[in-house]
Amino acid sequence: VRLNALCDICSTFKKQRHGVPITVSTLALVPASDSKEVVSMLESSGVEKLSVFLAAENPVKYNKAIEPENGVGFSDVCNFIVTASEAGIKVTTSAIKKKGVNINAIRSLSESLGAVEFKARTYHE
Repeated sequence: VRLNALCDICSTFKKQRHGVPITVSTLALVPASDSKEVVSMLESSGVEKLSVFLAAENPVKYNKAIEPENGVGFSDVCNFIVTASEAGIKVTTSAIKKKGVNINAIRSLSESLGAVEFKARTYHE
């Protein structure tokens, strides 16, 4: 939501804490048309890792779980993961283990999009 502020903070932190990796946690609800620019800004500010919450393995389940707004949704998140991975940012995806969530399908999707790690979480993690 406040990308410029986030990038400024990351840049400042990186200058003061050389060698400390920066991970940004996000829903990655970025329009596909903006993905390259956003990833470039994150990368330039020192972000080395992204943790992306991927609630489901298909658009219908994803939209039901997240209820995204402004026309941004599942395909945009998938595009963002691919774009970040191709830019060299290490992407970890996660999902919450609960009834109706197909963890194996989300893990497979994550791998196919270029994520380097997948975490199945509980509500308490």
